[in-house]
Amino acid sequence: MSNEPTTAPTAESVSATNPITPETAETPAETPERSSWLKVISTSLLASLIVAVVILAFTWPTKTMEAKNLPVSITGPEVTVSQFEQSLKDRGIETFELKQATSREDAENQIKQRETYGAIVFTEGAAPEVLTAPRR
Repeated sequence: MSNEPTTAPTAESVSATNPITPETAETPAETPERSSWLKVISTSLLASLIVAVVILAFTWPTKTMEAKNLPVSITGPEVTVSQFEQSLKDRGIETFELKQATSREDAENQIKQRETYGAIVFTEGAAPEVLTAPRR
């Protein structure tokens, strides 16, 4: 052991060897905290955007989809059938493609052969009768 006294490093001696510049003035704890919050915010925004796109992809078809030109048989007195067809045209309803049937039995036969999905049968002095295809 040596009898010479040792001196402790002072602040001046440390700063002389490692000068502080404005670039190194930030503390190490500040930088990771800022970047971690930036990562959290950007990740949550990206996840929200992905969820919104997925939801839109599944809901968009239900908003743009509509039934059009469904084949339906129609039978009954000529005047009643033509009035019904004209009322659909006047209202701009294009949901049905009306197919003439000669009788109720003919309308049932068209449904059984899957030519139409249903039928509207008009009879004198009675309410219209609606026939539908049976479920399989």
